[in-house]
Amino acid sequence: MVKYSDVLKAYYNQQKNILNVINNNDKNSFEETLKSNDEQIKKLESENSELNTNLANFAKVNDSIEIKYKKLNFSHNHLKSENMTLVSKISACVQKAEKIMNRMEFCFKNLIKIVMITIKII
Repeated sequence: MVKYSDVLKAYYNQQKNILNVINNNDKNSFEETLKSNDEQIKKLESENSELNTNLANFAKVNDSIEIKYKKLNFSHNHLKSENMTLVSKISACVQKAEKIMNRMEFCFKNLIKIVMITIKII
């Protein structure tokens, strides 16, 4: 005859074995997941490092472009200022040339009058 305690012990051992199998499978699965996660973390850290390097390089290029832009803008503004100065100087020269031409015209008219008077005298 089978004792009830023996049946309970057998059932307990069976459940214990099943639980050990589940725990071992879970442990193996968990360890595989951890390994996979570690690999993904390393890959992401590597990509992040590469992105940080690219970002730093971009920042250097951007700073260089900004410096060149500021220099170019300064040169542009300086040239605009010089251009305006030259335009005003040219305008003043044109006005002086007009005055000189008016004086020359006046002198030429007087010269013609003098020549005409001289011709009449002769």
